[in-house]
Amino acid sequence: MMPLPVPTPTTPAVTARSFETAVALARAAAADSGGSVLMVFDDLAVQVDPDDSPATIARNHDDLRATVVGRLLHRPLLSERAPLLGDVIETIENDHATRIPRGTAGIITDIVGGLAGVPITNLVVRFARRTVDYAHADLHTLRHLR
Repeated sequence: MMPLPVPTPTTPAVTARSFETAVALARAAAADSGGSVLMVFDDLAVQVDPDDSPATIARNHDDLRATVVGRLLHRPLLSERAPLLGDVIETIENDHATRIPRGTAGIITDIVGGLAGVPITNLVVRFARRTVDYAHADLHTLRHLR
């Protein structure tokens, strides 16, 4: 006889298009379940307990947003720290010429220049759908992810 599979614990989650609706749904779900619920809004997940007020949920969401923004601000731009082959980078502006949206991650596959004090003249980044060449002047639009 085969052993029964061990049930995997799950946490209920809610989301909505407006913050107020997400808070209301999360409070209702937490009250119904009697336990914690995740409220996912604007790419952030906040734990909501049955006794949380809307003000507490909003404060927790704002605190989490501040933490995320603080961490993002501490990632250096490629113009501030020299890139290396294989670095994972992120775009911080929409690039309409190459159709690469802000927040897209890519891997540096080639670097031209950057040796013995010579500035980087060209940087090749592989994104999921295309490869893009960046000139030295464009390095301020990219930042290190790791």
